[in-house]
Amino acid sequence: MSLLQSLSIYFKPSRLPQRFSGVGTVLMSDIIGMSAVSEGMDSDQLAQMLNESASSIQRYIMANKGHVLHFSGDAVLAYWEPLHTAPSHAELAFNCAKQILSEISSRSLKSENSLGIRIALGTGQMTGDLIGGRFQIIGLAYTTAERLIGFKSPPISSMLCTAETLAHIPGAIIPPTPRSKFTRTTGEEVEVFEFSAS
Repeated sequence: MSLLQSLSIYFKPSRLPQRFSGVGTVLMSDIIGMSAVSEGMDSDQLAQMLNESASSIQRYIMANKGHVLHFSGDAVLAYWEPLHTAPSHAELAFNCAKQILSEISSRSLKSENSLGIRIALGTGQMTGDLIGGRFQIIGLAYTTAERLIGFKSPPISSMLCTAETLAHIPGAIIPPTPRSKFTRTTGEEVEVFEFSAS
């Protein structure tokens, strides 16, 4: 079986990943409190909860013209290619993240399992290509999102991004105070901004 045939099992023909390079946006998400909640569940209950969460997140990503690269447990990796200009890749990803935050927060209020979600958006140069036999995303957008998703945060649902993402969103209001900062290997200091579900 060829690689294209293998991929077609997981992707609709119109959404088979194509190689690209340019400025785009990556979304990473991670459910907060999953380890604690999963300890009190049997594996079937846990699988059902993860499937419901994954389906909901995937629906918002696809509705906002994004691509799910993969799910891993309660974590999601998605991307928006450079071809999105109006609205931009960053605006689509930002709107998607807000919708996911709202959904997870609303669901948490109705459930005895108080789960939150942490979402990280990275915008910058990136390449999508077959690497090691599978489609992968590499570049600044990916490493920024990866760095942000690893930030220590309070156990509340939130989205983290940098000014690089906000610069691609017309009319975006940058919060007056950054949540944190980090320094790239190039020495550049980057401010991190946080948005909640409200």
